Amino acid sequence: MEANQQRGISLLEILLVVLVAAVIVSAAVIYYAQTLRGSRVAQAVNFLQQVSKAGHEWLQIPNSVGQYPADFSGLSGLGDLVSLQLLPCENSSCYKNSWGGTNTLTVDGNSQYMRVTLSLLPVADCSLLQQQMQNIVTQGLSQQNYCQAASGATTYQVYL
Repeated sequence: MEANQQRGISLLEILLVVLVAAVIVSAAVIYYAQTLRGSRVAQAVNFLQQVSKAGHEWLQIPNSVGQYPADFSGLSGLGDLVSLQLLPCENSSCYKNSWGGTNTLTVDGNSQYMRVTLSLLPVADCSLLQQQMQNIVTQGLSQQNYCQAASGATTYQVYL
């Protein structure tokens, strides 16, 4: 008499396959989120470096009487840098950041520096951006940078 041979997949095997698939999917989601976060922060750092470079190039442009600006007091915003083609900006892309917020440039108080503000950053991304910018401080890019949370939204400000 032949022994009964079981055919098919047992419940335990199905559960094992589902568990392995869940681990793989969760790892992929975590990796994607970290990659997206890193990409957004890298784009913001690149933008800030471009603004810094454009601002210092702006200081090298003489006015109508041949005098060079002594500081950033005559700079009214990103639009000035874009109109002089010092800051590349396609379809007003420089006014929006990767998080859906706005990028603004102001000169107030000490006109030796431009203040660039990025809005609507998640707190974790703002902290990462702040760390990245502190690494650049030694290269003379940022003088002061900080994250500020107000009314449920986080903004990042840096003085260049």
